[in-house]
Amino acid sequence: ADLEFGLFGDGEHPTHLLVVNRRPEQARQVGLELRPGTVVDALEGTLLLAPEGKLALDLEAGGFRLLELREITP
Repeated sequence: ADLEFGLFGDGEHPTHLLVVNRRPEQARQVGLELRPGTVVDALEGTLLLAPEGKLALDLEAGGFRLLELREITP
């Protein structure tokens, strides 16, 4: 497949998700379903909107995004 994913954290709670577009000639949009929480672009520091845990992520050709996953705590 032409996508790669890396999940990082302490073994119990994921803190970051790496999404890589392996298509060097074509940009794409990826739909992700995530747990409720806050998603931040870890490199830009911008908040990404994920209504109901659904996130549409734009990836440049051959590009990647590193996402910080912040869980909602009561």
